Parts: sequence; C-alpha cells; structure tokens
Amino acid sequence: MIHKDNPRHRDRFSLWGGLGAVLIAMIAGFTSCRETPPPDLTAMGVDSSFVTVIIPILKDQCEDCHFPGGPLYKTMPFDDLSLVTELEDALLTRLSGGGRDRVAEWLDLVRASR
Repeated sequence: MIHKDNPRHRDRFSLWGGLGAVLIAMIAGFTSCRETPPPDLTAMGVDSSFVTVIIPILKDQCEDCHFPGGPLYKTMPFDDLSLVTELEDALLTRLSGGGRDRVAEWLDLVRASR
C-alpha cells in the first residue's frame, strides 16, 4: 500500500503533485490564450482609438526612437496625434504585421472623419 508518510513513497507523491501542477498551469494557459476580437475603431472614434489602439502598436514597433528617451522623439514624436495623422501612409512603410493593418484601418478612419 502506498502511503504519503512512508519515506519510500514520498517521492511518488511529490512527482505526481508536480505533474499535476504543471498540467493545471498548462490548462489555465490554454484557456487564457483565446484571442479577443480587436476593438472597433469606428465606434471608438479617432482620438480614443489613437490612445488605446494606435499608440501601443507604435510603441511596440517604434519605441526605441520615437517615444520619450529616443533620439527622434524631439523632432518626430509618435505619441502626437497631429504628427501621426500628418505622416499618414509614410508611417505605414515602417510598420509590419497586424499592427500595420490596424494603423492603416485607423488612418482610413481619420481620412473619413475630415
């Protein structure tokens, strides 16, 4: 009979307990990995979508240079709504991936609101 207080069996319990913890962590990780749909930029409007959606994308791809502390921040700050809207498609040439698509969608919204 296996008993947790038996020194010979203690290792079995710690092994299974450790595997159980790993399994629970994996299940929790898989359930939290579900993608949430991206926010609707049109419903948010130009200003609020810039702050909540566009700035995080720009920080992810441009923070080293175009945000506080970066060498280009003084002349071309990407946390400035008016500058980013002036750059329009020139900005898109430097972006990649899904972030580029979201910024392009947002720029279309900016053009439509003018």
